[in-house]
Amino acid sequence: MNNNIFDNEAFDCLDYNTKKAFISLNENMKNKSYNEKIAMIIAFVQSLPKGITFTNDEKKAMINVVMENMNESEKKQISMLLKMIGL
Repeated sequence: MNNNIFDNEAFDCLDYNTKKAFISLNENMKNKSYNEKIAMIIAFVQSLPKGITFTNDEKKAMINVVMENMNESEKKQISMLLKMIGL
């Protein structure tokens, strides 16, 4: 993962622990199946403290980082899912 993504000002509002958790998530997703990756993303989002929200720019940037480790088929599936939810 390119940790420099957090140099993007879209991530200025994220605290250190949230950034660290996201980096860990991405590292742990390597070599996992598509279904395992989706489950890990859902678990990550559910584990965030109440009240944490992300702007659309933050969401898109995080999704792009996560998708770096996916094959083309997985990227297409995620892209379709994202279109369905309006991202």
